[in-house]
Amino acid sequence: EARRASGRKPEINYIHKSVHELLKETVRMKRQAPESDYDFVYCAGLFDYLTDKVASRLLKLFAAWTDPGGLIVATNVHPRNPGRHYMEHLLEWNLIYRDEREMKELAPDGHDLEIVPDGTGVNIFLRIRTKSQ
Repeated sequence: EARRASGRKPEINYIHKSVHELLKETVRMKRQAPESDYDFVYCAGLFDYLTDKVASRLLKLFAAWTDPGGLIVATNVHPRNPGRHYMEHLLEWNLIYRDEREMKELAPDGHDLEIVPDGTGVNIFLRIRTKSQ
């Protein structure tokens, strides 16, 4: 609908990099700020496996990539996941669960934040609207 209304076709770029490669970019970012190129950065299914420190560094990188007024969305499984004990004990599938407060603490300062649960309440979405950097 937005495409029809604007007459523009969105350009989608998928970034296929390891967490290690992304973390190296956060180190380079301290020397030289990357150009912001994106209106929207979406990261799903990753933070459930990362420490707070690593997830926070990645969010800072995503904010640097995102144009002012752009949107970053990162997901995490909530501790109230009803399948949690099944996953952990039968499948040995251990995640790092985060609630709303913990997700907000990962976000870089100076941007507008919102936490939105999915329809099931299993996943939460950290939505960051970037401001001028």
